[in-house]
Amino acid sequence: MRLRRSNEYQDLENQTDPDVASSGPSIPLTFGKGTTIHGDDPNLDYSVRRDGLTVRATAIANTRPAWHLGVPQANPATTALAPFIVSDTCVASVTGAAVAVTVSVNPTTGNITRTGAGVPGCATGAIVGRFVANAAALRTAGAVAPGAGVIARCLTSTTLLARYSPVFSVMATGPNRIIGFSQVDFVRAANCPNNISAPFNATITRRVSTVAASNASAIVSEELPAVAPAVMTELLNKNLVAAGQVNYGPVLVPVLVR
Repeated sequence: MRLRRSNEYQDLENQTDPDVASSGPSIPLTFGKGTTIHGDDPNLDYSVRRDGLTVRATAIANTRPAWHLGVPQANPATTALAPFIVSDTCVASVTGAAVAVTVSVNPTTGNITRTGAGVPGCATGAIVGRFVANAAALRTAGAVAPGAGVIARCLTSTTLLARYSPVFSVMATGPNRIIGFSQVDFVRAANCPNNISAPFNATITRRVSTVAASNASAIVSEELPAVAPAVMTELLNKNLVAAGQVNYGPVLVPVLVR
C-alpha cells in the first residue's frame, strides 16, 4: 500500500471530497514499520495529528491508446514521428500482432500503395498512406488527415525504425481523421530507380502495441474537433479499439483508473 498526494480539486465520481487536495512534500508515513508522523506547529490551521489524513485510495493503473503526442525532444531523446500517415485498415490485425505491408511509393505525389496480396479493407493497389508536409501538426487524434501527399524521393526516403505514425480512418461522415498512433518501421528497397520520378518499393511494418515511456497522453484534449456528437463518438470508439473496431496496434500510455 502507498499514499500519494493529489493536487486535483475535483470530485472523482464521488470518491473524494471535491475541495480536498495537497501538493506538499511526501507524506512522512510508512505502514508496518513503526514510524511516527512529524510533529506540527499547534498554531497552524491544519495538523496531521489533529485533523488526520485524507486518503483517496490505492492507485490502480491501466493502459489506453494515446490521444496526443508531445513534440519530440532531443534531450532526453523521445520517439520521433514518421513523415507519413497510415490507414487503420491496412495496418490492422485482429490480435494486434505486427503487420508487414509491402508498398510502392509514388515520389511525385507521396502516395503509398499496397503491392502485396490484399486483405479485407486493404486490397492490392489500395492507399496504405501518404507522406505529409508536417506530421507534427497531426499529433492529436481528431485532426483531419491530409488528402494529398508531398514529394518523397527515393534517395531521401531512408530507412526509419520505431517511429510513431499517425493513423487515419475513413469516418462515417466528413473527412478522414487521425484516430491514434502506431509504432512503425519503414525500410526502403536497397536500390533506387534511375528515374527519380519512378515509384520505388519499401516495406512498412506496424509493430505490436508499445507503451510510451513519456511524451504521450491519453487525456482527451480540450481542443476537440468541431464535429457532430455522432462523429465524436465514432472517433473515440476507433481510438480505443472498442468492440467491432479495427485493431491498429495503438501506441499506449499508462493511465490512473482510480
